[in-house]
Amino acid sequence: MDSDKFQCGGYQWRYYFLRSNSRITDFERRYLLFQTAEMHLAEEGTRRVVMDSLEGKISTTKKYEILGTFGGQHYDVELETNSGKVNLAFIIVIPREIEELRAGRQRNMN
Repeated sequence: MDSDKFQCGGYQWRYYFLRSNSRITDFERRYLLFQTAEMHLAEEGTRRVVMDSLEGKISTTKKYEILGTFGGQHYDVELETNSGKVNLAFIIVIPREIEELRAGRQRNMN
């Protein structure tokens, strides 16, 4: 299982690939993760992604998955690449600061 960290929106995010594909470059993988983080911040359920080498969509049902000692929101990616169709799945561990901000907003609304 592939795991690493990246920065987006001033936060540090962690990801874990559940299903990956060797036809996706590291640059393309990072692009997809960045799009996913932005998608989460905007509270979107689906986002279309386009690059010179790929086109497709990222989607989530906002399902939270736990794998061992960590968990995060599950995302699926369906792509058409120069090498054919590619399907990916991963979880994004949401930075604690974002979760705390959203929890505070919900408490203030009640």
